[in-house]
Parts: sequence; C-alpha cells; structure tokens
Amino acid sequence: MIEVVIERARRVTFFDILLLLAMWNRGGFAKNSDLVADLSKYYRNITRSTVSTAVKKLATYGLVAGKEGAYLMTPEGMEFIKLLAKILQSVKVDEEG
Repeated sequence: MIEVVIERARRVTFFDILLLLAMWNRGGFAKNSDLVADLSKYYRNITRSTVSTAVKKLATYGLVAGKEGAYLMTPEGMEFIKLLAKILQSVKVDEEG
C-alpha cells in the first residue's frame, strides 16, 4: 500500500502537505473554513477557493475525499502522513547550521 501512496502523491506540494497536516490535527476531518483558518498561519491570502482547489487535486491522488466544503482524509492520506513523519524523523539536523 505504501508504494501505491507514494506513486499517487508524486506531485504533492508543501502547501498540500500543510493542508493534510491540518486535517490530521483535526482528526482526519475538516471543513473548508477550518482549513482556511489553519493555513492562514503560514500563508497570506488563503481563500476557500484555494483550499478547495488543493483538496480537488489531493482527491485525484486518493488522499482526501468529500465535497461541499467538508473533507475527510482517506486511509491512503493517513498512510501518506505517517510515511512523511517517518521520513522526517530520520533526517539528521545540524544544530549549528
């Protein structure tokens, strides 16, 4: 299943990852307005349209489902975030640089 998730998510951007993390932090379910509020911490000028466009793209990869402003992470979306967390935990960071 991991290989399928990686293959589907080849073109996921940093913005998409932040959107998925915002959904993860809300238990895998979020409304459009909640995601706009969460993503506004990192980006200026986030609109409902920006979020719905990103969600539509993630839905084509099978990472998110839903419509009409309410979205749910799929099991593949959950696996993607778990895999990303594992990868990031393995990164060695130079404390001085």
